[in-house]
Amino acid sequence: MNFKADLLENRYRSYQEYREKSPFFDPDLRSHIVLKYEDVIYLLKSSETSSNRKKSQFDKLRKCPFSKDIVDFYDQWLMYMDGETHKDARRLITYSLSKSTQKIEKTVNLAFSLYVEDILLKTQGNIDIIQDITVPFTVNVLSRVLGIEHEDYNNIIKISKPIAMFLGNGDIGNEDERKKVLECLKETQTLLMQCINNCNNDESVIDYLLKEDIAIEAISPLLINVAIDGYDPLASIISNYFQIISNKKRIPEDIAPNELFDEIVRLEPPFQYCSRVPAEDLYLGSYKIKKGERIMSFILSANRDPAVFELSDNIMSRNRELMLGC
Repeated sequence: MNFKADLLENRYRSYQEYREKSPFFDPDLRSHIVLKYEDVIYLLKSSETSSNRKKSQFDKLRKCPFSKDIVDFYDQWLMYMDGETHKDARRLITYSLSKSTQKIEKTVNLAFSLYVEDILLKTQGNIDIIQDITVPFTVNVLSRVLGIEHEDYNNIIKISKPIAMFLGNGDIGNEDERKKVLECLKETQTLLMQCINNCNNDESVIDYLLKEDIAIEAISPLLINVAIDGYDPLASIISNYFQIISNKKRIPEDIAPNELFDEIVRLEPPFQYCSRVPAEDLYLGSYKIKKGERIMSFILSANRDPAVFELSDNIMSRNRELMLGC
């Protein structure tokens, strides 16, 4: 059994083949692998597990030169928070996003007209779905929602790439790499502060956060969670949408737009898996996972579990409450 190799070769087939064997431990990934819907949803909701799998990495970073500001920054990312701090930050972000997206249909329609219809009409030959459509469309929608000028948001995405990627390899990097991240961090924060001070969008995330009577300095880290960490998931969803449309995957004529969106997220969630670490030993049935051991819960596999979703690879109207990531 070589789950990692099979996953890289064909993830969809791997989920089908390995789901009934789940949970199991994969030595190559050094993780417990969880593929069944009922187990994945339990772990995602469980208070017995922590999402801050980077704690040991942060602890190492704190001892390195040019690292304190970096660790302080990552400590304010939702994915690395736990407890009440996480709840408070999530509440503020959820509130401001829910308010600022009340007129999202108008924003999306305008962006669609600018970056999809025009391109389809004007472009001859092959279209690069990512560069020609997904990137400008995503930037346009998110910049309006956030209350940041389009060009400024483009710059933020470009500048912040090293910040988002730094922790991905599980290492602390060398001194030059940490200096580079620190430079990008300072540049990103400076630009974000300018955007906050210059915001003139009365129904944006920035505007609603300002109305919460929060210090401007405290808005920047909250905004970073959405502006930086929110970009790739939305871009992924939009890209998957256009890929499905272009591949002429069968779409029921009677499916509502919001149901189609949910199905696309179900079939191709922006996050393929979530990692968790249990604070104490826990059990999935009779399967034991020891305290501190890494768990990889595969959302994509759970969302295609035939035990929960009939004709799980097809697009159709479903109970949204069952879907993960929607």
